[in-house]
Amino acid sequence: MSLKFVSDPKQKFNLALKSGKLEEAKQAAETLNDKNFYNKLADKAMLMGKLDIAEFCYVKGQNLDKLIFFYTISGKFEKLKKVSLALKQTNDNSRRFLNAIYLNNVDEKIDVLNSTGHSTLALLVAKLNNKEDAITEITENAEKLGKNIKINEDDFKSIKEKMKPVVPLKPVVNIKNKEYHSNWSSISEIKKVSPSISIENILNQKEEESEEQNIFNQISSQNENNEEEKPEKKKINADKWKDEDDEENDEEIQKMLEEAKKQEKIASVNLTQKDEDILQRQSSKSMLPGVQIALGNFKLAFNYLRSQLGITTNYEALKPIIKDIYLSSYSQIKFVPYLTPIEFQIRNPNSIKINKLLPQNGVTITKLKNLLNSGFDAVSNFEMNEALNIFRNILKYCIFFIATNEEEEKNVKDIISICTEYIYLTKISLLADETKEKDKIKYCDLICLMSKCKLELDEHKFLIFKKAKYCCKNIKNFITAVYFIKKMISFEKDLYSTFKKEFDKIKEEIDLFQKIGTNQHQLTFDTNEDLPNIRGFYSAKEFKRIGINEKVLNCPLCEAVEEQSKKGEICDSCLLCTLGEEIIGFKILEK
Repeated sequence: MSLKFVSDPKQKFNLALKSGKLEEAKQAAETLNDKNFYNKLADKAMLMGKLDIAEFCYVKGQNLDKLIFFYTISGKFEKLKKVSLALKQTNDNSRRFLNAIYLNNVDEKIDVLNSTGHSTLALLVAKLNNKEDAITEITENAEKLGKNIKINEDDFKSIKEKMKPVVPLKPVVNIKNKEYHSNWSSISEIKKVSPSISIENILNQKEEESEEQNIFNQISSQNENNEEEKPEKKKINADKWKDEDDEENDEEIQKMLEEAKKQEKIASVNLTQKDEDILQRQSSKSMLPGVQIALGNFKLAFNYLRSQLGITTNYEALKPIIKDIYLSSYSQIKFVPYLTPIEFQIRNPNSIKINKLLPQNGVTITKLKNLLNSGFDAVSNFEMNEALNIFRNILKYCIFFIATNEEEEKNVKDIISICTEYIYLTKISLLADETKEKDKIKYCDLICLMSKCKLELDEHKFLIFKKAKYCCKNIKNFITAVYFIKKMISFEKDLYSTFKKEFDKIKEEIDLFQKIGTNQHQLTFDTNEDLPNIRGFYSAKEFKRIGINEKVLNCPLCEAVEEQSKKGEICDSCLLCTLGEEIIGFKILEK
């Protein structure tokens, strides 16, 4: 829509190029008349299979290297001959020789070698191809210049025995069946443009024109005074020049089409058509934010984040994740030199199981578990700030996960629960550090509260119990200290080799603390309270115990609870969701 309201040709070009509107981009490029814009449009046209536009841009942008290669892969050898004529006028012998190889034009090879002073090589090529006239001409010209060129007969025989026949390159693009491809040019397809634009004369394929007439006027402007004499026009039998492509069916393509009809899904994967179109067609209605981000539909993805999770303001925190996901959903393959690598969207290998083509956006169970292990390592090293950032980032990645079965959905939700418990753990630890010097009783209470977190690793549980035991001992709360010692002893079988010193010490301490049997300070921590987790019973911001019948707000992502008074605020656990928003619920499963 924005294209209609943009008048600046540069802006119009960029918008049209990004949205795939190549005809509009072509019009803007013509207005700008700049090589850089033609080259950008040509690259995009090749990716999308719009060969007519690509050819137009190579011609307008004077990009001879790509134009020569383009005509080679598309089988437009007559146009290659015209390019050779223009190159001859500009004395561009390197490209002339390359063209001669592509066309297997022996006479042209000999002429280039001879005219550039490589008369011995020219003679060798002439002898190898039995060109008697050329041999005589090269020899006579050499004698006039006082040169005596000879070829060793033994070397000649050796080369002759090893040489193989050379045939013109087979076109990569040779499409007769329009159902197989929407806009790939065939040899017979011609795009007519204004003959006044010098290099585009190559596009005018009127058969009555001489091959030497006005080809690449701008390229050959250096030699305007040395125009070659035009041959007389002769009547041409059009039937003899009829393109074989018009009447013969390509058996290979027919077989591919028959196979594609049998397996429709495989056809959509294998046929050479614009990859984004297939995924957009099948996935554009998906309500998963991860699918829409991979497809580049960011606005739609944000709408789903708002309606499903209540993410209304904190989009900045998601930008690095979104960029990472979007970029990781694409890949490039470079098949041939000179051409821009083909960009394609990676597909979710599990999507075939649900009969729906889905993009792979880089968020996998393996990636989430690797991030989870990084968070665990940070906790083990008591790097709580770093751990907190890691676990919050994992939650952001989980938002964009694309599950194709219920097991994957469950695994992701389990990871979210684990992250939330560790977020509570790290936040309580950081708060405890702030109060350590000011209030030792509150510090001890917070350390004890950390033991309420449902942790995944036994090592972490043991370390928390050890720290809590130490704090209780320091404030002379020996009864509570015994509680934590008993918790530690339960891990002796599995962790003794790792914490041998600690286990030996607590065996001595437990008898002593039990004999003392007192607590000097009243803690809010209740040793008789056995909770399945902390996120459903303690507020995420202030870590207040939520009453049994108390109405609370639940974060739709991390399921952390908060008091009703915090309605409209951002969840202090995930820092993403607005509490109290009307939502339809978090979705990551594509059915």
